[in-house]
Amino acid sequence: MAYTPTPFPIPTVPPEFTAASAPEQSRKFAAQLYQDFFNFPIIQARNILETTSAEDWERAGQKMALEVFHAAAERVPAYKDFLRKNKIDPEKIQTIETFKEVPATDKKDYIKNYSLEDLSWDGNFHRSEIAAVSSGSTGKAFLWPRETRLEIEATYFFELVLDSFFAISQYKTLIVDCFAMGMYVGGPFFLNATLRTAQKGYPATVVTPGNVMDDIIRVVQEFSPYFEQIILSGYPPFLKDVIENGEDAGIEWSKYRTIIFPAGEGFSESWRAAVAKIAGITNPQTNFLSYYGTADAAVLGVETPWSVAVRQAISTDNGSVKKVFGQSRLPSFMQYLPTMRYFECVNNDLHFTTASGAIPLIRYNIGDDGGIKTPDEVAAIAHEVGLDITKKFPSAWQLPYVYVFGRSDHTAILYGANIYPENIKSALETGNIANKCTGRFIMETEEDHHHNQHLSIHVECAKGVRLTNQLRRRVATTITLVLEEINAEYANTAKAVGERALPHIFLHNYGDERYFPRTKQKQKWKN
Repeated sequence: MAYTPTPFPIPTVPPEFTAASAPEQSRKFAAQLYQDFFNFPIIQARNILETTSAEDWERAGQKMALEVFHAAAERVPAYKDFLRKNKIDPEKIQTIETFKEVPATDKKDYIKNYSLEDLSWDGNFHRSEIAAVSSGSTGKAFLWPRETRLEIEATYFFELVLDSFFAISQYKTLIVDCFAMGMYVGGPFFLNATLRTAQKGYPATVVTPGNVMDDIIRVVQEFSPYFEQIILSGYPPFLKDVIENGEDAGIEWSKYRTIIFPAGEGFSESWRAAVAKIAGITNPQTNFLSYYGTADAAVLGVETPWSVAVRQAISTDNGSVKKVFGQSRLPSFMQYLPTMRYFECVNNDLHFTTASGAIPLIRYNIGDDGGIKTPDEVAAIAHEVGLDITKKFPSAWQLPYVYVFGRSDHTAILYGANIYPENIKSALETGNIANKCTGRFIMETEEDHHHNQHLSIHVECAKGVRLTNQLRRRVATTITLVLEEINAEYANTAKAVGERALPHIFLHNYGDERYFPRTKQKQKWKN
């Protein structure tokens, strides 16, 4: 029988609850999960990760995906109906090859077509204890429920990273949650996972100023003398603001083991180097790691010291980025546990399967462009750019790698807020500028020479319209007001970062050959 690695003592799928006894069953299940977590030595998971082969991880991931599929086909009303409508007989799906023939699910055509009850395990939405909200393209909020199994799963993952890479068992650590608090997933989710980790006996304290800059600076100033290490977690561009504002306020980041632990969007290696320098981080391969998180299914992957080393080597080797990733832009590059999230790449779109929390997701298209690399492929790539992973990182985990370019639906991300094409279209259709613009635009998130982020929007004007500063200001004001009204994520970001959230508007003549040529039938909304 093939070896099946199980780094954490968690069932692949939650137990089946009957409606009548769900409260008592839920209590017992949660109590068992918490007991297992507090009794589990994380070094055991680390030993498994350091000794398990890539082949065993792949087999274990396939086994998990099939188990989740069959359980959902039997226990989830929405998925059962989805398979019936697509004429899929679950009994015929017994191998990973046949599994890949099952139609993918996504938010638009699966999640939004069923009630939360029908999407949940056993049709029981109320077994979930907490929910997060994500903002859709129209600005309408969507509720993502979670239950204990997912919360504990993510906590194990955070404990593993915090202790393996940031050594929180060795240093008195202040963990600063710089994500927005409230109904969004980032802040409360990070708090829950790190708080449970700290409660396990680590010399760590969590503070939750959220994305309120003055509060972040104040708590760091007041609490940092009691600690040896500071971990800052939040959206990448906002953490740069934190470091710079802290420096202006007299915080000497280099006095501590300052660690940057961002999530929410990608960044360049030059950006990592610039921020690391300001923060006094001498080894960003270890003390500057990001993770891949989402409201849909919590943590999907994490940078490791060796994945960062490979990414840095690729980024400085001429031509390697396009050769390795198929595009000239550098994606985020992380590792993932296939026993938690089984990834597939379908036509450059990332799909994954997981029991998740409350709502299982099978062959779920999250809407991110990207791909997958095996450890052998990454070792060969590293060798080509002059890096011997085995020699430099003898204990490197043989987990698969996922690379992520970003949203495949043309969404731009600004300080962690999703800016959808539909939002900008709505603004350009408002009365005071509708007759001045064609409705065509291109938006992109850019960095200035100080590595500060901003949203640039190139707008095509109607025939005969003069490109004036007055019109540019009117377009900028209209877009900002509409974004604040219909996009709750943007409104929250604007409160946190002020003028940095204001879009940079560039007006162009009708049919501009660079941005709006009429030789192309299909308009692109994002560079």
